[in-house]
Formats: sequence, structure tokens, C-alpha cells
Amino acid sequence: EYERAFKNTPEFREHWNKPIEKILLTTIDSPYHRAMAAEKNIRVALYQPPWIIPYMQRYGIRRRRPPGSYMERA
Repeated sequence: EYERAFKNTPEFREHWNKPIEKILLTTIDSPYHRAMAAEKNIRVALYQPPWIIPYMQRYGIRRRRPPGSYMERA
């Protein structure tokens, strides 16, 4: 959806002819979401600045994992 929106946003008109690389930037590695991204040709980039792990440890596991991370792919 973002790719389509980008190519229809007048403010980006001068960049419409440039290649687009879709990237999912995340703090939590999830095989489920990696597989979903791969199906859509989206690169996954893991971003974990030094402060993020202690921050995430303050929350229960339910809030630390992305939605769908417990699901198995068929």
C-alpha cells in the first residue's frame, strides 16, 4: 500500500521514476513476519539500539512479541 501511495503523492512526483525498496524496520525478530515479508519482496531490517532491550524487558511477553508471532505458517 505504501508503494502505491508513494507513486500517487504529488509531493514525491520527482521521485516516482526511482526504484523503490520496501523495508520492514523492526525491533523484534519474528520468523513469521520474515516469511510474510519475503512473500511480498520486502526486506526485513532488525533495529535494536542499546536502550530497546531493557525497555522491552519492562513489558510482559505478550507486549514484547509482534501480533501473529505465535502463529505457524501452513
